[in-house]
Amino acid sequence: MTPLLRGEAKAAWLRRTFAGEAVDWAGSHAYGDEAADLPMLGLVGSPCFVAASGAMVPAGLPAGTRRLTWA
Repeated sequence: MTPLLRGEAKAAWLRRTFAGEAVDWAGSHAYGDEAADLPMLGLVGSPCFVAASGAMVPAGLPAGTRRLTWA
């Protein structure tokens, strides 16, 4: 069972898990909902930050990050 991962540990786990695989990181998508997800969002070409409308958006989102919100 994979432990709960946050921050750089989550990004490192993804890189380790898919090491040796032909992963198209630039063509991949990732969704995050907190600042701790920034390293994971930075791995992919299509990052998306999901948060409630009016919620604080963390500084440092990767360029081109989509934002999904709900009321």
